[in-house]
Amino acid sequence: MFCYVVLSDILTCFFVSSALGVIVYIMLTGVHPFDMNGKATDEEIEKDVRDPKKKLPIGPKHPFTRHLSPSAQDLIQRLMERNPKERLSAFEMLHHPWVTGETASTNIMAGSDKRLNRFRKFKTRLQTQFFTDAVGWSDEAILDDETRRRTSLIERSFKAIDGSEQAIKKLLSSTTANSGVMASESIVNHDSDDDSSEEQMTMSDYHDLLSENMKQVYFPKGHIVYNQGDEGNHMYFINSGTVSVITHEGIKNKRHAGDFFGEGALLHPMKIRSATIKCKTPVHVIEISREYFEKYMASSSGLVLSLREKDKIRKRNRAKALLKLQSGMKSQSFKYGDEVYTEGDAGDSLYIVEKGKLDVTTGGHQVIVAQEGNFCGEVGSS
Repeated sequence: MFCYVVLSDILTCFFVSSALGVIVYIMLTGVHPFDMNGKATDEEIEKDVRDPKKKLPIGPKHPFTRHLSPSAQDLIQRLMERNPKERLSAFEMLHHPWVTGETASTNIMAGSDKRLNRFRKFKTRLQTQFFTDAVGWSDEAILDDETRRRTSLIERSFKAIDGSEQAIKKLLSSTTANSGVMASESIVNHDSDDDSSEEQMTMSDYHDLLSENMKQVYFPKGHIVYNQGDEGNHMYFINSGTVSVITHEGIKNKRHAGDFFGEGALLHPMKIRSATIKCKTPVHVIEISREYFEKYMASSSGLVLSLREKDKIRKRNRAKALLKLQSGMKSQSFKYGDEVYTEGDAGDSLYIVEKGKLDVTTGGHQVIVAQEGNFCGEVGSS
């Protein structure tokens, strides 16, 4: 979690107790009160913190806090009060009714369960959509690292689908005809067919729905999630943190927030882990069991193709890394227009394109363009 603290003469007193308000806000809503979209720079956050006219994102109608009890909202509001004379001290916070539990209400919990039941009929479809989104977003795992670190997969998925029952119906209707399409790529109309009496799903509701079949798991730094050769019955989406992928051959790689691992053992009949996963940092993952993995895959042919292609690319990259460890590898350079080898030649070499492109032809017809990282010549050398 990110809590921005500015140690200046003006703001030091503000952050002594209001930093607690920021932390409580993040814990209860999953977002930063001064960085709702997870994309603001430190300078932009500081500007909002300093702006006395900047309204705090809290209230019974705000989408990220409307599920909170009035007592919880009061605690956050008073901790983040800009006037130091009216702001709660740490001592007063410890005696606030919400902290002591005096304002706990079974009615609020019952109301939340009733609201959640209205969306439970969409549960499997929403879980499948989240799974599809998370697989698609893994392509961005090497980009925009700062944004990914501040925005969880669940938060990003929730923002993509909107929170209303009407919006969810539209989304699921559109994705029925386009299996494998990410929610972020579907058009959800937020303006038309608006029904003010319509039940709204909060991010807390969405989190609860996903958690019914998708387990939230936390691993400490240095923890071994599984070893190469183990039988595998789960895959994992990384919500935060970094893991190392290690093989017996000495190949090492990393997976970061927004990426996933463990799918290989679920895709192949042997069910065997092909690498060891070790936590390089503390890691928060979303664990998917084989049972639900197969349900999600069965619901979308596009998802099956996407995941199998990613798995194939990872295996190819591992093969390339293994080849690079061999002592017989040597570098060769060719000019534009040079022939690397000719169809019909005796083949005893395998080539990995390190830079540039190669046109691969047979019978005078181009069949593929080998780009950086691709193999060629593997048939002749086998």
